[in-house]
Amino acid sequence: ASSEFAAIVYDETASGFPAQSGRTVTLEFERPALNVTKEVRNVTLSGTFDATAEGDASDVFEYRITLENTGTAPAFDLSIIDTVPDDLTLLDFATDTIDNDGDGASDETGEGNVAAQVITFNRTTTNEGKLAQLDDGETLTLLYRATANASVSPSEDLVNSADYLFDTLDGASGSQTSPTGANN
Repeated sequence: ASSEFAAIVYDETASGFPAQSGRTVTLEFERPALNVTKEVRNVTLSGTFDATAEGDASDVFEYRITLENTGTAPAFDLSIIDTVPDDLTLLDFATDTIDNDGDGASDETGEGNVAAQVITFNRTTTNEGKLAQLDDGETLTLLYRATANASVSPSEDLVNSADYLFDTLDGASGSQTSPTGANN
């Protein structure tokens, strides 16, 4: 875990000040640190999750996005945005038989939002409370499935990435942080 330190030091030349040890204050700031991993597997071929997966047109692929807070404080108001390549067709979250948002229930209303080829997981589009607050030491897993379209060419690479945002404070006073997303 990383920490930031700040020190307050008074003017030593002024008369009447106590010894240095009585005049120094150290502040330690806690903050979240998210590790995000994106993996894929070919469901049609009963594949296992890895950084890449091979397959053919009409194969079903499952993507897994894992967020782990390795920091020393909670992350608030998490938002994960994943733009899926046009050569993939997303399976409907209401019928894909998996728990898309990590809340323990599959095929329910509120598993995430899909608009065109963009998936959004956040506290308003899902039922998962960890997207509102991911405590230090906690992990959240998000899933979705897509089918490779017939238009996919042999040996074509389909690459997409998931971006994420989070606040360091709860409520309207949080400071939005946008680290680099996870590629796949």
